[in-house]
Order: sequence, then C-alpha cells, then structure tokens
Amino acid sequence: MPAIKIKFMGLNELTNEIGNNEFDIQLEGDTFGDALNYLENKFGSAFKKAVLNDRGEVDSMIQVVRNEDEWLARDGFSSPVEEGDELLFFYLIAGGCR
Repeated sequence: MPAIKIKFMGLNELTNEIGNNEFDIQLEGDTFGDALNYLENKFGSAFKKAVLNDRGEVDSMIQVVRNEDEWLARDGFSSPVEEGDELLFFYLIAGGCR
C-alpha cells in the first residue's frame, strides 16, 4: 500500500469542491487504475465530471504525469505506482504561435 501524492492543476471546479489541489493518499493497490478508483470513490461525481469521460476513462482533455517526467497513457490502468510517487492531473491547453 504505497503512499503517493496527488496534485490537480487547472481543474478549478474540482479543487473548489474538494477544498484542495494537493494531498497525500495511502493507496490500496499499486497501479494507476487503483489510484483512479480511489479518487473516484473518495470524491465521487466531482472527480468523475472533472477527470473521467462517459466510459470511465481519463478524458482526452486531461493529462496525467507521474513524478514530473513520465506521461501516463489515459488507458494505462496497469501502469505501476510506487511509494513516494506523485501523480499530477492537469487540463490540457493547446496554443502557441504560428
């Protein structure tokens, strides 16, 4: 049961509802899918609406990065999560110059 850090960036409706954008959890399991299940159970419809699509997968507008350098696939539910990992969920913003 690893202890991991969760961060939400740019997900204002979610963080306003749950009261924080960063916290530690004690995960029962060791995969990205286990982390998603934990967050869905803890935060219910607020988490689902902000992060998941109608099929229960990470929405295409949300990116997840593990430990600031590893992009997790939206369907990579079996990706391992280890003690001390940090998962950052953020809203994908596109743009730039021509």
